[in-house]
Amino acid sequence: MTWRAILLFPVTFFPILALTSCSAQESYPVTWKGITFSTPFEFSPPVDIGLDAVGFLTPKDATLPNATMELRMVHITREMLESFGGSKDEALNYVRITFFGTAEVGSPLASHNMLGTDVAGTTQTVTIPRHGVLELYLLPLSKEAHVVLGLFCYDTKSQQLAQETMDMIAETLHEGSPE
Repeated sequence: MTWRAILLFPVTFFPILALTSCSAQESYPVTWKGITFSTPFEFSPPVDIGLDAVGFLTPKDATLPNATMELRMVHITREMLESFGGSKDEALNYVRITFFGTAEVGSPLASHNMLGTDVAGTTQTVTIPRHGVLELYLLPLSKEAHVVLGLFCYDTKSQQLAQETMDMIAETLHEGSPE
């Protein structure tokens, strides 16, 4: 190899390597109650799980016993918040018990910037509806409403995918229809 080839190798090889290793990650939009975000893989259509609450499963055709992850969203209206004396903590406790099956407050997580606000979540091990790990976030919306966003990871092998999912949700979350 000549000295010219040695000098040109980094200039020609590394851009080609960068182009081949940086393929665009697929994303799948999710929209509910005027909230839109993307996930790195497809979830099921929303399944009603109660008043102003839905769940999404993955793989998209999974049922709860064989899902690897579940995304749950609970809408907290301004009126609901007022019924708790305006206390976000009380509303979150109600939602945590009613829709996520746990009364315990989880360990703090590093905050994600969602909807232009730094939002700190919690994480904890859960046994309802199945054994797994739950990440939970209370997100402020316009018109004094909120949404509780929870991601259950039921498969320890999928925990990295769960982190990638939350990262993509945080990055793409906005109020309004898909862009």
